[in-house]
Amino acid sequence: MTCFGYTLGYAARGLSLGVMLLLGSVPAANALTLTLSSTSTPSGTGEVEFDPTDPAGGGTGSFSFIPSGLANFAVDTSDGVGDSVGLQGSISGVFDIGIISNPITGVETAPVSGLGTLSISDGVSEFFTADVTFENLATIGTGGVIHTTGTANLTSLMYTGGNADLTALAAAPAGTQTVTFQFAFPTSITELTSGSSKTTTNFSSTISTVPIPAAAWLFGSALFGITMLGRRKKAAQSR
Repeated sequence: MTCFGYTLGYAARGLSLGVMLLLGSVPAANALTLTLSSTSTPSGTGEVEFDPTDPAGGGTGSFSFIPSGLANFAVDTSDGVGDSVGLQGSISGVFDIGIISNPITGVETAPVSGLGTLSISDGVSEFFTADVTFENLATIGTGGVIHTTGTANLTSLMYTGGNADLTALAAAPAGTQTVTFQFAFPTSITELTSGSSKTTTNFSSTISTVPIPAAAWLFGSALFGITMLGRRKKAAQSR
């Protein structure tokens, strides 16, 4: 009985070690990063527009990407196949800016709420789409960042066309999108959401997928196999 216990223990450890080595040797699937810019759209210059109006109420203002419903960015680079470079897309939706805080002199942050859509045309007939949310807005000096926490904010990724980059994007369970923007002079969130006039500026963005390891399912399968092996051996011993 003792020998059997050691034998089963060593078998389980050996199988677990084999799975760990296999997981370590297989790269993560669907890892892809695209950069895009509003300044490179062939049809014109897209912008992010800050509006003192807060549609939801209770906040300080809102922002959206213009022109609404039309291409407001183009893909600049890809670390994948690269067939998405030059494709145009848009970010739609109105995002509400919450109460502004000043954790550091010269820096302002505010939470962001709202749901929009990220869309990229493959130039043929299909579109990559994803639901997009942003968590935070921050400004410091002449620059600013939207979605500063870096957690997944792209969900429901979908694409059915033949573009390799967009197919890789859609194959991931989720992704992140961070938007940066720049002004000629130092501008704070307070200034962007004050008064009655809207403020627009060019923007750039980085989109990265959140991949699942290619062999992650093997780990679950191995644990299941170890469990079943132990049960069979125990039943045989009882008989």
